[in-house]
Amino acid sequence: MINFTPVPDNVIINKIRKNNSKGWEDLYDNHASSMLTIICQLTGDRERGEEMLIDIFTCTRFRNFVLSVTARLRFHLCTFVFNYTLKQMQEEGDEPDEEMKSRLPKVLQFLYNKNKTANETVQQEKLINPVYKSVHTYKW
Repeated sequence: MINFTPVPDNVIINKIRKNNSKGWEDLYDNHASSMLTIICQLTGDRERGEEMLIDIFTCTRFRNFVLSVTARLRFHLCTFVFNYTLKQMQEEGDEPDEEMKSRLPKVLQFLYNKNKTANETVQQEKLINPVYKSVHTYKW
């Protein structure tokens, strides 16, 4: 049996800020399973979930995001992963169906509904208040 002692989140963040690659390994060891669980619950596909997790860990946006976190790392990681996965699915034209949404844990259902409401508000705002720039503001 492997004896695994999780590294405290503040130690992980400090290692990453000091450009120590061990910090990324610790982050993966401590949090990848919960991140993958969220992705798989949304996509319903473990293989696709593993590919998305790799994409997340290799994207610059995720690195910048982790560097900005000061507390509650697990919460922020789960929120990032949830939003990233939903955005990827939407870009691919693949929304979670009603059955899949009903099987999500309550906290993920809350995030999904909050995300959906925010997107609808932005779309309505664009329709109601289109952005116009005066011709004089353009550089010719």
